[in-house]
Amino acid sequence: MKPRNLILLTTLPTLFYLFFWLFYPFIYDIYYSAFYFTLTRPELTRFVGVENYIDVLTDPNFWLAARNTALFIVICLPLEFFLGLLLALVLSSDFKGIGILRTLYILPVLLPPVSVAIIWRLMFFPKMGAINYLIEALFGAEINWLAGGMPSFIAVVLIDVWQWAPFVALILLAGLLGMPPEPIEAAKIDGASPSQIFFNITLPYLRPIILVALMLRFLDLIKLFDPIYAIVTGGGSGLETLSIFIYRRGFKVLNIGFGATVSVIFWITAFIIANLVVRRFKEYLT
Repeated sequence: MKPRNLILLTTLPTLFYLFFWLFYPFIYDIYYSAFYFTLTRPELTRFVGVENYIDVLTDPNFWLAARNTALFIVICLPLEFFLGLLLALVLSSDFKGIGILRTLYILPVLLPPVSVAIIWRLMFFPKMGAINYLIEALFGAEINWLAGGMPSFIAVVLIDVWQWAPFVALILLAGLLGMPPEPIEAAKIDGASPSQIFFNITLPYLRPIILVALMLRFLDLIKLFDPIYAIVTGGGSGLETLSIFIYRRGFKVLNIGFGATVSVIFWITAFIIANLVVRRFKEYLT
């Protein structure tokens, strides 16, 4: 068998997956975004062209959801990166018990996000929750984390950072452990300080790995759903993100055409932003 045919044969499973789980649903989304289609009245289905897109872009709730999504990305992503980097630097050290510590820190990543969200909801619960019990013991007052607004926003940020900062640390730790020791040893011989070694050797080496970690977290944060839905039941009280917005319009109201339109706008925007970030980062690397 020719090498080209062998390569094509080995990539067929991946192409099959991409088509039936990514491309086909996206094409189907585009198709339904051009129709008024609601499951409560399917007999009223009709072609509306770009009318759904106009309705979405003029809906203030859509822009509120977009703003909330952007806020979560802007706040959670830097926190997860810096905490993950700090954790990776600690775990790349060699001291007694490091194996146990490396096993423990990855546990939050292994838990299902919905389970994590429910556990944290119980911890944030008024009166009976462990967090409110501690706050009341220290300050004599409690915070209603589940009522929406800023307390709920902070609660969602805490949940996401707690679960996914170790994921960023795992990726960066792999880069640190795979880093050749010769440049660092040469820098130490030349009298370089730890901060000089980190900023001039370690960080430049990690830049491509940092890009991967940030992109994976960006693509996950842009569809943030579980902690918001759990902390504020249904994702209301001003904390609605784009994923919650799509869920409500597509599966609660059953307006499939409108929900498909939001999904198309959502994924095209994510694709454009991701490509711009990758290109900018590549320019920075060169």
